[in-house]
Amino acid sequence: MTGPGIGFIQPARRMSGREEFHRYLFESMMGGPWRRQVIELPSGDAGVLLELLARWIREAAVKDELGVLRLLVARGVVRDLVRAAGMGIRPFLMDVLAMNEQDLLHPQQMPGWKQLKLAALGDGSLLSVAALAEWSGHDPLHARLAALASLDACPLDPAVAQATGDIGRWLLALAPLAMPARYLEQLHVSAFHVSYLADDDRHRFKQAIVRQASAMLPGLPQPAARPAAAGKPRLTIVGEFLFPGHAMFRCYAGQMAELKEHFHVTLVADAPTRCAEHAAFSDAQLYFPPQERDVARLAQMVASTAPDIVFYPSVGMCYWTFVLSLLRLAPLQLMSVGHPAPSCSAQLDGTLVFHELAAQPMPEYGPLLRFDAQALPAPPPGGWQAGAAPAGATPAIAVNAARMKLTPGFLAMVERILASAPPDTQLHFFPNASGAELLALRRDLNARFPAACVHPPASYADYMAKLAQATVILQSFPFGGTNTAMDALALGIPLICLDGGDLASKVDPLLLERSGLGELSAPDEAAYLALASRLLNSDSERARIKAAASTGLAALERRDAQGQATLAAAILRAWQESA
Repeated sequence: MTGPGIGFIQPARRMSGREEFHRYLFESMMGGPWRRQVIELPSGDAGVLLELLARWIREAAVKDELGVLRLLVARGVVRDLVRAAGMGIRPFLMDVLAMNEQDLLHPQQMPGWKQLKLAALGDGSLLSVAALAEWSGHDPLHARLAALASLDACPLDPAVAQATGDIGRWLLALAPLAMPARYLEQLHVSAFHVSYLADDDRHRFKQAIVRQASAMLPGLPQPAARPAAAGKPRLTIVGEFLFPGHAMFRCYAGQMAELKEHFHVTLVADAPTRCAEHAAFSDAQLYFPPQERDVARLAQMVASTAPDIVFYPSVGMCYWTFVLSLLRLAPLQLMSVGHPAPSCSAQLDGTLVFHELAAQPMPEYGPLLRFDAQALPAPPPGGWQAGAAPAGATPAIAVNAARMKLTPGFLAMVERILASAPPDTQLHFFPNASGAELLALRRDLNARFPAACVHPPASYADYMAKLAQATVILQSFPFGGTNTAMDALALGIPLICLDGGDLASKVDPLLLERSGLGELSAPDEAAYLALASRLLNSDSERARIKAAASTGLAALERRDAQGQATLAAAILRAWQESA
């Protein structure tokens, strides 16, 4: 055994009391240290784990919405644990809930407790549009909940991905219905993950989720009109992941520092991100507990700053930016695209976008406010840690992408590229996952790519040392990753990306073009395959790319320095035009 195991397995196995067992397992699943570790799961423990999960689900009380909420909160962890133990969620839940195919076709015919557990734990492998429509005629609330929750999965299996998309399309024509506010957290999780689906309608699915979430908030008090205050206008930043070392901070802290010249700036953020560096871009700071889920309290904290403007550098990665963006808390409310997915909120008045990314209309992002002084992500602590692969190294393909970016279409492309690669070419995945998520992903990826290495999280220096062994780096699609592009430029390794139709797939092609390597951006999948195959099989082509990349970062910095309209200036202009 090379790593720790899942610590709760043996203690839970010895518990006989129902309430004690259920509470202990829930708390251990949601907060155990094993979730942040690189763990092992011996075959003997895998069977015991499945038995414990089965008992926990069967015995879970669902007499009220709190019981259903506990299942919803745990659904992602349960899914990872089941896969880590070597079983799919469909056969597992069918066995645990004693369901057959007829039950799945007609869920409303099952006992009520089974329906609630299917609604809270089911996904596209278990649910169908026909069954949901029939179920909705008898229990619209839980059929709708089942459909909304199923959109939090980013399936690797093409058939399940198609079923998930079909469920999303079913939701499009449905009006919001009354739903407990406690379910907002699940709607946030679904809204976040649905943006990664490789489905042309994914933004429309998110719009349906946001419509439902917005309908759950009408009772909150709205801010009263305020007379104009003397001095600078008041701007409140609602932040997520704004701490040194995180990509959000590295991308936006420098740009936001200029805001203090024009506005009195207050930062509202979660307490764990508190740091001295926040004073560089805000005059005052307010922090809340990261577990806060009371929308009224969160809204009151923002309202207490009496903002003229609320600015979200990103929306949707955390619960509080998702729900607060659905409220009117200031006369002018703006977002930027630190998370390059649309918010779909009618309460945001505009999206700040680098002008070269806004060359084509993007209606799902609302009105676009353009700026042209786009700051690059600042180097991580210690610099870019560029290194070089040893001479004569074995050819290797690297994929640096989180689990939700590994779409069926992208993985099919990896298979095709590997088939045309030189013999013995290695395949390396860097998903930045740990705990059961890493174990589950290793099982899924190694079932498809038996020789692939799925790496655990590492320090930036260690990660870059491993990435430096790559011959080429394949960027995921349709959702790319800016930091991977910067890492590839620093290492001089070809990064192949697909230029797609929305913002999440346009940043990488832009960075490559601005660094003189636009040839690495493929217009379609056929070109992506041809480009990868050519570079894997040509030492001279890779050497040429490496030489060009050596000046790529400097070229980016020179071009960025030419910009005149900064992000802060664009916000000021929007404020002046709205007054």
